[in-house]
Amino acid sequence: MSEKLASRPEVKLLDEVYRTVQMGAGAAEHLIKASHDSKLSAALTEELKAYRAIEAAALGQFSRIHEKPDEPGDMTRLMSGAGIRINTAVDSSSSHLAEMFIQGATMGVTELRGELNSCAKSRVGAESLKIAQSLLDRLEYGIEQFKPFLR
Repeated sequence: MSEKLASRPEVKLLDEVYRTVQMGAGAAEHLIKASHDSKLSAALTEELKAYRAIEAAALGQFSRIHEKPDEPGDMTRLMSGAGIRINTAVDSSSSHLAEMFIQGATMGVTELRGELNSCAKSRVGAESLKIAQSLLDRLEYGIEQFKPFLR
């Protein structure tokens, strides 16, 4: 049995990072399929690549601290994908897809910032904090990148 190297708050923080990138990447994939705008698709693809890089960093950190991420449940993924498909069937305009992305990213910022705040007085490794901050920065950057698509 391997010794646990991380505090519980650190594991919770990494779980939140992992959950957020999993949900964000899944949403980006659905939105790319629904998009008919090459500029929007390119921006979504850029976000997807960034999420995958952060996901890899989080998985590496989980490995270093001898932990495993909590996978988002199948029902969560199914409901999220279904919600996106229904939403895009009703309106697949670039403006609506950008709005959906911004709403999801804003939710991710809110959840991640809350987890970071709850870790403020805990022993959380610098690398885990760096990964979480890089995701927070990416989400905030993405929100700004998609605002020009709104009409």
